[in-house]
Amino acid sequence: MYCRSCFYKLVGLPAGVCPECSAPFDPADPASYAPRLPRLLVRGCVAGLVAAVLLGLLAFGLFRMFSSMTFASRETALVAHFAGGLPLGVVGAAYAGWSRSWIARGAVLPVCVLCVWATLVLGVDAWFRTWQSMPNAPDEAFSDAGAMVPVLLGWAPAGVVVGGVFVVTWQVVRALESRRSGRVGSAGA
Repeated sequence: MYCRSCFYKLVGLPAGVCPECSAPFDPADPASYAPRLPRLLVRGCVAGLVAAVLLGLLAFGLFRMFSSMTFASRETALVAHFAGGLPLGVVGAAYAGWSRSWIARGAVLPVCVLCVWATLVLGVDAWFRTWQSMPNAPDEAFSDAGAMVPVLLGWAPAGVVVGGVFVVTWQVVRALESRRSGRVGSAGA
C-alpha cells in the first residue's frame, strides 16, 4: 500500500491521512491508495542512481584533468577548479530537488556534496601548489595548515550550497505542483 500522492509506504497504518503528505486513505478502500509503486517512480529511482554514477565519473574526469594542469596564478587555479566541480554539484542538486524519488535524492545529493567538497579541496591544493612554484615563495606557502582546512571543513560549505540549491528547487517544484493541482481542482468545480 502506497500513498497516491507522495508514494509513502502505508502498510500497517490505520485509516486516516498519510503521515508524509496528509492525503486521506483507507486500507479497506483500494481506490484510496496505490497497490504498488508506479513504474515512473521506479524509473526515476533508476535514473537518479545512473545520474549519480555519471555525475561522479564526470567529476572525477574533470578533477583529473585540472589536477594535471599548471596555472599562471593562484586565483586562476582556484577558479578553474570551481568552474569544473561547482556546476556539477549545483545541477545535480537541482535534479534531486526536481525528482520525486527519495531514493534518487539519496543517491545524487551525497555525490553533489562530494563534487563541491572536491572542488574546494583540489582548488585550494592547486592554489597552494601554484603559490609554492612562484619565485621566492614565502614560508607561508609551504604551510600544511592552510591546505588542511578545506579537507576537514570543506564539507560544510559544500553541504550548504548543495542543500540550498536542493531546497529552493524542491520548493519551486512543490509550488508549481500545488498551483497545477489548484487549477485542476478549480476547473472541475
